[in-house]
Amino acid sequence: MIDTNSEKPKLFLRLGGHLHTVHMHRNMVRKNCFACGLYWQGLTHDLSKYSPSEFCPSVKYYQGYRSPYAYEKELLGYSAGWLHHKGRNRHHWEYWYDTLDGRWQHSH
Repeated sequence: MIDTNSEKPKLFLRLGGHLHTVHMHRNMVRKNCFACGLYWQGLTHDLSKYSPSEFCPSVKYYQGYRSPYAYEKELLGYSAGWLHHKGRNRHHWEYWYDTLDGRWQHSH
């Protein structure tokens, strides 16, 4: 007998879990930004997480207890989602720095 539900619940749970994680993170950041008067930053924080370049790998590698990017790196040796995210979000220090000849250098 073929179990037609074996793959769909896994995807549904990963999708729901990732959306919940991103939603809760953005809510906490928004609350703290608003408390400081940083309304625009609070509203726009991590919107790139909804882009296909970040969203699809995050759902694919979602485990529920660590960053999907860590799992993606473990499997592939790099994380395309993380590279996209850090390259578009100035609140990450990695946006501003990169390595050149094995040393961290200011990149922007």
